[in-house]
Formats: sequence, C-alpha cells, structure tokens
Amino acid sequence: MRAFMQSTRNRLRKAASAPSALWSMALLAAGLSSSFEAQAAAWVQPQGKGEVIVQYLQWSSHTTYNRHSSREAYGDNGKSSLKQLNPYVEYGLTPDVTLIGNFYLKQASYSNDADYGHRSTTAFGDQEMGIRYNLPPTFAGLDAPWVGAAQWLLVLPFYSRHKDGSQPDVGMGGIGNEFRYSIGRPISLFDRPGYIDLGTALRLRTGGPADEWRVDIASGLYLTPKWLMIGEINQITGLRNGHDNGDNPSLDPYNYNQTKLRLSFVRQISDSTRLQLGYEYYAAGRNTGAGGAPFVGFWWHF
Repeated sequence: MRAFMQSTRNRLRKAASAPSALWSMALLAAGLSSSFEAQAAAWVQPQGKGEVIVQYLQWSSHTTYNRHSSREAYGDNGKSSLKQLNPYVEYGLTPDVTLIGNFYLKQASYSNDADYGHRSTTAFGDQEMGIRYNLPPTFAGLDAPWVGAAQWLLVLPFYSRHKDGSQPDVGMGGIGNEFRYSIGRPISLFDRPGYIDLGTALRLRTGGPADEWRVDIASGLYLTPKWLMIGEINQITGLRNGHDNGDNPSLDPYNYNQTKLRLSFVRQISDSTRLQLGYEYYAAGRNTGAGGAPFVGFWWHF
C-alpha cells in the first residue's frame, strides 16, 4: 500500500504542479466500534517495509440502539463513554506476506443521576495479531489493476470480565479467529488518483459472544498531493449463536449489529509521516451504542 500511495502522490504532483442491562449495550458499543480496519487490506507491504498508525478516539453518548434497532435514551440521564488508544502495525516479511498487529488500550465509563453514579474501567482490550497473504483475485476473473489478499487474525482478550455488571467492561471476552478476504484497485475521480478496497470477514469466537460476519468498504482520494480523504463503511452482524453465561442475564451477546460510517483527512507531514483527523458515526445498530466519535491519528511509514 505504501508503494501505491507514493505513486499516486507522484502522479498528482505532476498533474497539479449501567445497571447491567445498560452496561451490556455500553460494552458492545466499546467492543464493536473499536475495531480499526486498515484502510487498504487488499494490499501487502513491500518486503522490509512497514507502517505504524496510532489512533486516539473519544466517544460518549446518552443514547443507544435497543434490541429492536430503535434509538432510545439511557434512563436517569445515563451516559456511556469510551476513550481508546489504538496502535496498528504492518510489516512486510516477504514480498507476499505481511505481519499485522492491532492493539487497544481502553477506558470504558458509565454514569447516571441515580444511585449508580459514575464508574469506569481502564484495561487493555482485544489484541489482534495476524498475517496477510498476497492473493490476487484472478480466480474470480479480476485481472490487474485489481489486487487481493487473504488475512487471518488471532483475537486475544487482555482483560477480565465483570460478569455481574457492577463495572463497565472493555470487551465481550472470548478468543477469536478472523478469516478475511479483500480486493482493491487504484481509481481516478475528477482527475484525482485514489483507491477502493472491499473486504468481507468471518470472526469466530469462543465463549458467550456470537460469531460475526463483517463487511468493509473503504475508498481514498487524493485532493492534493499532500491531502488524502478516506471514507469507510463498516458493517458488523452478530450471527446470533452466542449464549448467556448466566451471571449477567440481561446481556444479549448473540443479537447485535452495528453499521459505522467514517470520514477522515490525512495530511502528509514528511516523506514518512502523516497526521489524520476524522469522525465516525454509528448509523444503525442493535444492542449497541449510538452517536459518534472524533478521532486523530499519526501515521509513520518505515
């Protein structure tokens, strides 16, 4: 992806000279909204090259999507909040193999005007480590300039659950295995170079949480040689095969969905560094938080 971004910039330069029931929704919002997808999962890194993206996100909302997918307010002026630091790393091990690390440190909070007061938990979240393999989509009749990659992620929870709902959780628990395939290609719009990336994944989880089907669409467009605009659509659908662990009977770990929209702008600072400013909005869901969250990011190519 680094080589692709460099080539497009060069072409553009030339052209331009809760109570537990509430906590269940809050932790689902924290667990689902946190997943940061690489903007171009269809590309692998060149051998010996890599990329680090560090994002900070801050979300808070007085509303949630209930089990009927309707948006409603928390009771007693309740508010769920999430602060999240998310370092993401890619490294090209060989011309066809890229190593991936996706790490989270979170603070999940909930407060209301009733006796519950304000409570928060700070902990490492689900840590994701995996591998991406160059696999062009020629088997589907898509030749160059289309590219493709298969990806596997191991998801490990680095936290303990508060199963009685007395404190907020930073995730749903359970070990995950995610299998993803993405395709992408360069594009041009209004004589501006860019890219599009389309991916789908199945995330299998142990324990109570449901397995998930994920669909992601991302597109980037260079507005100028130094400004990149990125738009994303992320859909997570719980497959309703989770189960309740009995300690928190209000938790509904199998019946959840989330549709997330993201828009960000990335400014090149030097040949190897960029700054990102964006906003994500939770457009629809079931048993997840509503609202939106600003985020900032720092990119380093090496």
